[in-house]
Amino acid sequence: MLNRQQIKEYRQLRGLTTRDVAAYCEISQPLIVQVENGTKDVTKYNHDEILKGINAAFAAKKMGTYVKPSNVNLPKTATETGETTKPVKKTTKRKTKENE
Repeated sequence: MLNRQQIKEYRQLRGLTTRDVAAYCEISQPLIVQVENGTKDVTKYNHDEILKGINAAFAAKKMGTYVKPSNVNLPKTATETGETTKPVKKTTKRKTKENE
């Protein structure tokens, strides 16, 4: 099993970004960055998925079937998940002539 630094070097040697890798695996781009930077542990699952993504993206580039990802495996916004947001209530008092 490769360590975090070896995973990063393996990806960089193939000329891939973390977004490229995320497009070809089941791990999000932010998680790939966290694993490579050491803020998240390299689990067997993360390791296998990231290497799968690196190998698949690299093979797609070599075969000419690679398509640059736009927003692949990025965290979804509230709009995309259907969540509603409530307007924030103003807590400051407006200045009027009476309370100056």
